[in-house]
Amino acid sequence: MIDVIYYHYFLYYKRFTKVTDLHLKVALVLAASESFIILAIIDTISIKYFCHLVGVWPMFSVAVIMAIFNSWYYLRGRGEDIVKKRPLLFGSKKLSVYVTLLFFLVTFSWLFWGGIYSRHLFENC
Repeated sequence: MIDVIYYHYFLYYKRFTKVTDLHLKVALVLAASESFIILAIIDTISIKYFCHLVGVWPMFSVAVIMAIFNSWYYLRGRGEDIVKKRPLLFGSKKLSVYVTLLFFLVTFSWLFWGGIYSRHLFENC
């Protein structure tokens, strides 16, 4: 599934940007998306069960670790292989685009509604 999301991120950036190292940009954007999911889970568990607000540096560290891992993983040729294979979910381009768009919207919307949800959880401690 991550390969499908990587492929569609690649197609989007290829279409709308003129970047020379496209695989690096896609790997970093995918790392940001993945780190938002991880941080949402960590933040929710930390506040709900331990009434502890996670600091900025641990969150930043997760994002940096994901960026390093994705850069290492996709820039060794894996990104080019994914683009050559053109992976789709269940053979459907439309479903693949919808799932990628939903993934992007959910992960990046955490920047907006995550604080509101965290504050709500923190008030119930």
